[in-house]
Amino acid sequence: MFAVELMAQFETSPLLVGLTEDQLETFFAVGEEIKFGDGDQIIQKGSPGDALYLIVGGRVRIALADGVEVETTLSSEDTLQEQYAGDFFGEMSIVDFEMRSADVYAVGETRVYRMPREKLFEMFAKDIDVQVVLLSNIARILARRLRTTNQHLKK
Repeated sequence: MFAVELMAQFETSPLLVGLTEDQLETFFAVGEEIKFGDGDQIIQKGSPGDALYLIVGGRVRIALADGVEVETTLSSEDTLQEQYAGDFFGEMSIVDFEMRSADVYAVGETRVYRMPREKLFEMFAKDIDVQVVLLSNIARILARRLRTTNQHLKK
C-alpha cells in the first residue's frame, strides 16, 4: 500500500520520469519512509553519501558552505526554489561516491523516502533500463541546477 501511495505522489517527479509502473513499484518497495521534526538534521556534511532522498511531505533546508542556505519543498508547491526543483536530494553522492557536501535539516514536520545506495545499485544490476533512466534524469537535473547557479552568480 505504501508503494502505491508514493507512486501516485511521485508519478511526475523529474527524477522518476520514464520508469515503468513495475520499476516504480520496485523502487518504492526497497526504501523506507522516515519522519523528522522541525530542525532535525537529515544529512550531515562530510558524512558518507549512502542514500538518495525524496521529500514526501514538508520542506528541507540545505546549508552549504559559507552560510549559503536553500529551502526546497515538493515540486507541486509554489514555494519551491528553482535551483532545487525536483523534490529530492542526496543525488550527488549516488553519482560521484564523495562525502556529503551540505547539511540538510527538516523545516517543520518533514517526511522523506530514503533509498539506500546499495538497494539502488541492486536495482541497476537487475534492470539496466532503471539505471539508464535514473542516471540520465539525475544528470539532466544536475545540469539544470548548475545552469541556474551560474545564472545567479552572473547577477
